[in-house]
Amino acid sequence: MKKILFTILALLLSASVHSHPLGIDTKKEYSIPPEIENFRYWYGDVSHGYLIYLGKEDVAGFETELHLYFFKNKILKSTMILGPAGLDSMNCLRKYKNVLSLLNKKYGHFKYQRSTKDPIIDDLVTADVCTPVRVGLHTIDTYWKSKKFQIIATLLGDEEGIYIEIEYIFDKHSPKNKLKKIL
Repeated sequence: MKKILFTILALLLSASVHSHPLGIDTKKEYSIPPEIENFRYWYGDVSHGYLIYLGKEDVAGFETELHLYFFKNKILKSTMILGPAGLDSMNCLRKYKNVLSLLNKKYGHFKYQRSTKDPIIDDLVTADVCTPVRVGLHTIDTYWKSKKFQIIATLLGDEEGIYIEIEYIFDKHSPKNKLKKIL
């Protein structure tokens, strides 16, 4: 199972260190939703700045979703969401560590990691370490930085379940960077 997880996630994250995963061209201007292998367009419009894709099949037991965010018809940010199917109170940390391992192999060791816990967590009695994540009291963010983008992998939960989000942010298209040039 672990070998299948690594193989399929490696395919999803495949591309060179300096290009975007899934082969998405971030320099290109789009007017219609781009076709993305293993995903089908579901909702949104480039002109409104937001597209949602659903995975055509579960990946290593994960339900998958992809969100693309646009600024001036160029991709500004993308978020791959793994879960909630495939993640539960018994396996969330192990699967998160597997995803981090894949990202570390591709982009080098992460720059830093931040764990956020709500103080109420100390009052909970739980049988597992993932219940606080599932109820939204504990999140873990892991950060990478490359020359072309930054990556944030997050383990989080809400009333629907537990998720792993992998966010790719392309700095050069950012309105914030346009402001830096002006100032």
